[in-house]
Amino acid sequence: MADDDEVPLSLPSPSRVAARAHALLTQAYRSFLEGAADDPRAASEHARCLAWCERVGLRRELEPREWEILSTPLGALSQREAVNAGWCLEAAALLAWALGRIEILDYEEQQNGVAIAQAMGFLDAEARALPAEVSLRSRDELDHCLSTYLALHWRLRSFSLRPEPLDFAAFVRDCTWGDLSLDGLRLVDGDLSLGGVPLSKASEAAYRTCASIASERHRAAEWLLGQHPLYSEVTADT
Repeated sequence: MADDDEVPLSLPSPSRVAARAHALLTQAYRSFLEGAADDPRAASEHARCLAWCERVGLRRELEPREWEILSTPLGALSQREAVNAGWCLEAAALLAWALGRIEILDYEEQQNGVAIAQAMGFLDAEARALPAEVSLRSRDELDHCLSTYLALHWRLRSFSLRPEPLDFAAFVRDCTWGDLSLDGLRLVDGDLSLGGVPLSKASEAAYRTCASIASERHRAAEWLLGQHPLYSEVTADT
């Protein structure tokens, strides 16, 4: 029986996961359009995206701040807002994977926005509503995914505090504070591999990219497993 202070986890429905994936895609697309703010075609695409969200009912899933970002006139986002919105693609990719629309993600590779959008039917001109009959991968697969991204995110964050080699395999094996997994991660000399070398020898650019990927996917996995119904309230603590 759960403790009195413990709130049972409520996992989102498959249709809610699909809606959240689309909501995250709107943020990434808005970031992309910001980079082309001087192109008249971008303004047309912006208007099309807003209209599509209204038509298919996605406005209900978009949180107030997300809608504010999405509806901000082109050229008016701050650099931080645009960058943060762009990284939402990695979270959308994890949810697309959970829905079985794409294959397993590599932790070092940034996702292709066009491929994810096509897999999800984002901005489908014929759509009048988001798909209702969708399904998720098994609970075991989802739990395992969270364990992998928790481990990855922890290692990258710990390296930012203590930039030195670590026997990561031993740490994961002996960890008592969380369920960690190395599945899908590569090791070199017992530590996380980035670019084919141990983390301590990886480039700053490779580290920063992987850290952003890990943070976004970890957060999406926590939401997927029911940490909080509101995406903005989900934390990716390590």
